Amino acid sequence: MSVLTRSFRWLVLAAATLSGGWASAQHYHPFAEPLGFDPDWQWFAPVQLQDFEEITTRQRARTGWYFTYDRMFQGVTRSDTEPQSGKVDFTWANRYDFGLMGTKETGWNFNYTSMNGPNEVDSFYQNRANVVNTGDTGSVLNPLFPRDFRNHPQFRERVYVVANSLNIATFKNFEVNKTWRMEPYRYGGILEPLVGMRYANFEDVAVNDLYSRANLDLTGDGTLDTTRETLLSDEVRTENQMLLGQVGFRYLHYSNRWTLSTDFRGFAGHNFQTQHSTFKNDVTDYALNPALNAAPLRGTDRFLTSYSGRKNDETVVGMDVRAEAAYTLTKYIDVRGGFNLLYFGRGIWRGATSLEGGNQFSNNQAVVMPGFTFGFNLNR
Repeated sequence: MSVLTRSFRWLVLAAATLSGGWASAQHYHPFAEPLGFDPDWQWFAPVQLQDFEEITTRQRARTGWYFTYDRMFQGVTRSDTEPQSGKVDFTWANRYDFGLMGTKETGWNFNYTSMNGPNEVDSFYQNRANVVNTGDTGSVLNPLFPRDFRNHPQFRERVYVVANSLNIATFKNFEVNKTWRMEPYRYGGILEPLVGMRYANFEDVAVNDLYSRANLDLTGDGTLDTTRETLLSDEVRTENQMLLGQVGFRYLHYSNRWTLSTDFRGFAGHNFQTQHSTFKNDVTDYALNPALNAAPLRGTDRFLTSYSGRKNDETVVGMDVRAEAAYTLTKYIDVRGGFNLLYFGRGIWRGATSLEGGNQFSNNQAVVMPGFTFGFNLNR
């Protein structure tokens, strides 16, 4: 065998070896991210048409852990102690659903909802006695204040904010539910019954202020010598802490990229009610008909301030209803929107102030909370 022939064979063998090594390197990535090629973590992978057309309803119903966030535009009815008790005031809230659905068609669901509001109040700025010129109607602020007078350091010292609450409330809710997934119906719907517990906290706040001003004879010489202004502030905070048992279901139906769902939960349980009242009486004395910026004869004193509290127990009955539509955006991400209604049929205590003259012991009211939701869902 010639030297040229042996050299050619060595070249062919080396090329084959290198090409084999290069081909194997295409499937081996020693420095790749650990989860980068795991399909369970490809959140933004596009959805394949066969995911909707070629698999059964049971296979489309996802298992594993999930997380859902909804931004809620939530309404709350006013208290029965208000003249417009049937009116609904809206605020923003947040709702989080998370849990796990196992491969054996059972799972756990947790829910947390937080709402700070509504905060509907009638209020106005009341000039203090030394902000008004003698003979003035009381409607003109001290011209020494700049245009942005509300940010002036002495604003709170020269102006009272007189308030009358209409609908002030906060709401917190936490649930834990055991869920089951039933056999799909003939036309593709799936029913998921649930049994669970719910803790709910509903706090109502009633506030009323009353401002008055009068010229008095404090020296006893028979002549008016003092201008006295008085601000009465009455605040009542009523808290409802509810421990409730509930049963319900979720019904799902799949249509191409859409998932339509309806949730119902009926609940009942005990409400531990407490109420705390604070009454304040602020009095300030000036020389008769004080001029602009005149110093008071006596700074603001607080007289006859009082505190009181009481408690009660009630039974609460209600329901939680949702109707939602979710659109499959990527392999594991859905965007969603819907309607919800939280209804406490009885057993809620909402207070009233003594200045308002309402019934402070109206502790068996109903509260209706309708709203709209939009958010997203992550599901592996």
